[in-house]
This record gives sequence, structure tokens and C-alpha cells, in this order.
Amino acid sequence: MKEDLMVLEKLEHLYLSNNLGTKEFQFAKALIIEFWNFMGLKHKVPSVSEMTTDDINDFIAFLYSEKRSSLDEFIVLMRYMRILKKNDCFIELTKYTGILDVVDNILLKLKQLHGQEILELVTKDLDIPSLGMSPKQIPLFTAEFMRRLHAALPEEEVKKVLAGNNHGMSKEAMLPEKVEYENSNSFEEYLEGLHRRKVEELIKYKEAGKVWFEQAITDEVIDFVSKNPEVLSGVIRDDFLYITKIPYDTEKYLSATTDKEMHYYACHCAFAREAVLQESHDISPIWCYCSGGFAKFPFEVILDQKLKVESLENVLEGGKLCRFRIPLKGISYKKKA
Repeated sequence: MKEDLMVLEKLEHLYLSNNLGTKEFQFAKALIIEFWNFMGLKHKVPSVSEMTTDDINDFIAFLYSEKRSSLDEFIVLMRYMRILKKNDCFIELTKYTGILDVVDNILLKLKQLHGQEILELVTKDLDIPSLGMSPKQIPLFTAEFMRRLHAALPEEEVKKVLAGNNHGMSKEAMLPEKVEYENSNSFEEYLEGLHRRKVEELIKYKEAGKVWFEQAITDEVIDFVSKNPEVLSGVIRDDFLYITKIPYDTEKYLSATTDKEMHYYACHCAFAREAVLQESHDISPIWCYCSGGFAKFPFEVILDQKLKVESLENVLEGGKLCRFRIPLKGISYKKKA
């Protein structure tokens, strides 16, 4: 426990040095002590530093059952895992937070495009996932939600509803890339530079031993991205911009021994990933247009124009990766001289 108390002191320093508030630290401290007690009573873990991802999931399930799995609790646990350098447990927590705001933004778009009546038709008595729900349960919602959307709207309209900025990415966060584009001689030159910068970013995270978004970075991951210019950037061919999403867990994706494992580690979506492991699932692959919206949003900011997106390959239909293309015909962009 001495080791755990030292980590708690580091957590206090984090809160105080970043002006996060004394009250907020007391909340964090109480939650961490509760976590210690939970580990000790339920699992006989001698030190929290020895916890596993299963322990994390059990504690989240406990908080969820108590209706206490809000973003506040997740932020505390994520900060704690950072201090412990428990990257695997930190990543496990991100598997829950991936649902934040997504359904709300889709429903807002549905109402904007098709009105209150269609919104009520689609959502009547629909149990929408909340933070802390088991990832294994969430695909049941996704399958039912898609059935309702398809029943209410033509397929092309379903695609439009889904292909938005559903994760609420900040336009302002993309502005430095817009500046990079404006200072490039062509869109192609910008994309080459973007890919180069992303590879350099991965190298820095690997050298620092830090988690990059939801995954650990290894030499193999860097090599994979380096050899795939569509990954973390894009490639223009015949007036289309082709984009391939980096796997959710690239390290495990590269070492997968079955197609099912490969599909699972490729999938980023908290609303669908667990369904990939099942023998069969009934989630419409059109759901992946939500991921397409995520892929195109940065380029909408960079080009300052609304864009369309098409799903070419996705794991729900057995694809090895998720791949999209953005039609550029009729779109103003800087072309090679």
C-alpha cells in the first residue's frame, strides 16, 4: 500500500499544480480509495499497480450498477492510470468513452434533415447506451437503431444522417492543418506532408512510451503506417481522395492469426466492435458511414467545403480494414501544376 499512497500523492500534485481544484481532488481521492477497497475485497489484489483490464471492467460495471459511471469518474480513473503508467488499463477505459455524444449528434442531424416526427418514430422506446454500459451490450442498440433508420428512410438518406461530425471534433483544432494546406503547392503535396508528420508523431509517442489515442505504438506500427500513405492521410486518384483508417489496435491487428481477430482489432467503433467477434451479427454496414463522417471532417475544414463520403470496405462486411473515398469532382482544391 505504500506504493499506492505515493501514487495518490502524485495525483494530488497533478490536481493542485494544474489548478484542477481542491474539491475536485477530494472527489478523485475518494474514488481512488473506493477503487482500492473494491480491488481488495473482490479480487485480493495486493497492489492496484498489479490490476488487469478485467479488474477495470469489473469496477466500471459496479459504478454503472450504482448509476455513478459519469464522465467525472472516467476522467479520474484515466488520470490515475496515466500516473501508474498502466497503458493497457487506460486504453481499456477509452473503449467506454468512445460512445460520448455520438448518438446525440446523429439524432440532432436526423431531426434537422427529417423533422421531429421521424425523430420520434425512430427513437420511441429506444434504450440509448450511456457511459459505463458494457461494450458487449452496445451492439444490440446499434442493430435496432439501424433497423429503425432503414425502416423510416431511404438508404441514401440514412447515409446522410450518419456521415456527420458525430464525435464533435473541434473545427478550431483542424485550423493548423488548414494553414499547412494553404502553404502547400497542391493538395497532393499537403497529403504527403501530413503523412510524413503523422509518422514522425508516432515515432515520438513510441520513444516516450506514451499511448497514442487508444493504442500503444511499436516499430511494427510505425512501419505499417509508413508503408500505407492512405493511413493517417490520404491519396488522390482520378478525382477521388482515398482514406484508410488505421486499425484501432494496430499492434494486435498485425499479429492477428484469424480474420475475426483482424476485423476486431481493426474496428474503432464502440457501437459495433464487440459484434465482430460473434459468429454472425445483424448490424447494417451502412452504420460505418458514421466512421466515414469522422474521416471526412478534417478535410471539410481544410478545404472549407462540404464533402460527400463513400464506404468502400468495412469490417462489418468482412473487410480487413475500413476504407473510404471522398469524391472531389466539382470540389475546389489545389491540383498539381
